[in-house]
Amino acid sequence: GGVNSSNSEGSVAAGDVRVSPGSLMPARGCSAVISGARLPGEAGFSITIFDMNGGVVRRILAEEGGAAVFSAVWDGRSASGEIVQTGLYICVVEFLAPGGGVCRREKRCIAVSDGG
Repeated sequence: GGVNSSNSEGSVAAGDVRVSPGSLMPARGCSAVISGARLPGEAGFSITIFDMNGGVVRRILAEEGGAAVFSAVWDGRSASGEIVQTGLYICVVEFLAPGGGVCRREKRCIAVSDGG
């Protein structure tokens, strides 16, 4: 029943960011798939998970150039590999301008539960 790399909810429109599912239970092996597509003129992207206090929980992926469409998985774990606490987390996708700098930010909320 968990999301895996073969799960697809259709194509992602240019400029869009999706998180599916929007809630997960990492203790039960559930992960969230973060997918999106750059707009013309955007040179790359980065994906970072933050806690509600603004602290970085984990940097998921960063890429310059390459494919215009991306997909990454967050397993509900911190950078140190520990399952995060129950609560709300913010997924921030930053789209990079050619030559550096952020030209656009998209934020999505992810709820994490211990399943209890």
